[in-house]
Amino acid sequence: MIKCTLSENETEIEIYFNDISANDLIRQIKDRRWSNGRKCWVVPNLRENVLQIAQIFGKENCLFSAELVKFYKPEATKKEVFLASQPRFANIPNYDELEKHPAVVALIRRMTLANYAYKSIKNYKLSLIRFLNFIGKDVSIDDAELTNVEDYLLMLKIKKKYKPNSLRVEAMGLKFYFEKVAGRKIGWLNIDIKQSQTLPKSYTTDEVKRIINACKYIKHKAILTLAYQSGLRLSEIANLKTTDINSENMTIHIRSAKGDKDRIVNLGQNTLELLRDYARKYQLKKWLFEGDPKTEAISPRTIQLVYNEAVIKSGVQKKGGIHTLRHSYATHLLEKGVNVRTIQTLLGHTSLETTMRYMHISGEEAAKKANKIDLLGD
Repeated sequence: MIKCTLSENETEIEIYFNDISANDLIRQIKDRRWSNGRKCWVVPNLRENVLQIAQIFGKENCLFSAELVKFYKPEATKKEVFLASQPRFANIPNYDELEKHPAVVALIRRMTLANYAYKSIKNYKLSLIRFLNFIGKDVSIDDAELTNVEDYLLMLKIKKKYKPNSLRVEAMGLKFYFEKVAGRKIGWLNIDIKQSQTLPKSYTTDEVKRIINACKYIKHKAILTLAYQSGLRLSEIANLKTTDINSENMTIHIRSAKGDKDRIVNLGQNTLELLRDYARKYQLKKWLFEGDPKTEAISPRTIQLVYNEAVIKSGVQKKGGIHTLRHSYATHLLEKGVNVRTIQTLLGHTSLETTMRYMHISGEEAAKKANKIDLLGD
């Protein structure tokens, strides 16, 4: 369920929800941002945004506060205001109750013992909770058939407008439960959902420089410089400690990254000098990028806000999240002739196929260079 309320100063709409899959949908709204203080998504208070929220999530899934309804429809009756703020369908997951379901508890236990990452456990748990809610109390999960799973995934695709990659996560969560926890035959859930074939977005070198130079504070500049110059993920930047920087070997030690793997990445001389200036100014202790309070690491959401602000100030029109800096790092290394296997190691990719996607991007640059060579010339 999506809850929308007016901010205190009435300039923004606050959007609250528990279903993390809604994060993929809300990114369709222009100028949306995450408020770490309010723990919700925020968009400008515009009529077009209200209409887009209802269109993206489905009007029947949205609850609008009385203040928001009155803001755009002052003549609304008490009944209209009441109906807009009440759930209009009964199939709402009771997350607190379903988290205690034996199947969910068993899934969490098995994934924890198998040393799965927290994010994977959370995603698979929510997949199972949503499926349990879908089949209802009339069908025991022990008696669930393949058709039940297919009906659930079709509902997500058609009604909820899930994208292929989000749909794959749902299917993988259910596959893990039925085959690894419930003991169904391996291959029982043989649903092949093709991944989206969209290529990773990439900035030009000039665009990267404009974004980084748009940062007002040296801390923010250091964050985005590391994201690009060392190809780091958002969570990897947030969890860096001062002891992870090795100026002698010019490397950075990334600990317990995606897949609970450590890796060593490059540290450029210019990046090192920037970090030294930053460290002298902020008198760092444990964390390379401190949060609030300083005893805690900076939150990933704060880093995203830093990046979003820098992109807006830079005037770069190309759309892309902070991960685009990591994509640009890989693409530019490839264009400079760095071996694909080396790039795979630096990025921490398990599969070479993931890294090979950057070959398609750099192909544009290769084509431009080839066009300058006249093979049939005199």
